[in-house]
Formats: sequence, structure tokens, C-alpha cells
Amino acid sequence: MDILAALSMLNHLSNTDLGEILNDDGRFEEVVNDIKQFKELESEKEVLIAGNRSLAEVNLAKQSQLEENKKALYELSEKGCKLLLKLKKNRN
Repeated sequence: MDILAALSMLNHLSNTDLGEILNDDGRFEEVVNDIKQFKELESEKEVLIAGNRSLAEVNLAKQSQLEENKKALYELSEKGCKLLLKLKKNRN
């Protein structure tokens, strides 16, 4: 973000006006919220939050299937290990 462009609107203000903005949190927040770049960042933030929420919901919906698949994989792995041991035992 170009800070100079974002704060260019403050160039025309008097020292009194700048002091007022500096000492009044509500006024400062109002000025910051009016800056275009900050509005764009806020919009981008909202889009990213919505995207993350959507991904999280999809992941949570798949959680039970993932747990079932993990359990099946573990069981198959155990079965494979037992078969390998049995095969090695039969070869000897």
C-alpha cells in the first residue's frame, strides 16, 4: 500500500485540524476509515475471511470420512504386516 497516497488527504489540513485528529480517537478512526486504501484492505480482508470460513466448513464436513479412512488404513496396514510376517515365517 502506498502510504503517501493514502495520507495525501491530510496535506491540506491545518496544524489545528491535525492536532484535533491526533487527540480525538473517534475523529482519527473516521479519517482512517475514509482512506480508499484502507477501505480496499477491509474489503479484501472480508473476502479472505469468507473464503477461509468456507474452506473450514468443507474440511469439517469431511472430518468423519477422514477418520473412517484413517481407521481403515490402519487396519489394512496391520493386516499387511501380519501377512508379511506369516509369509516370512512360511518361507523359513
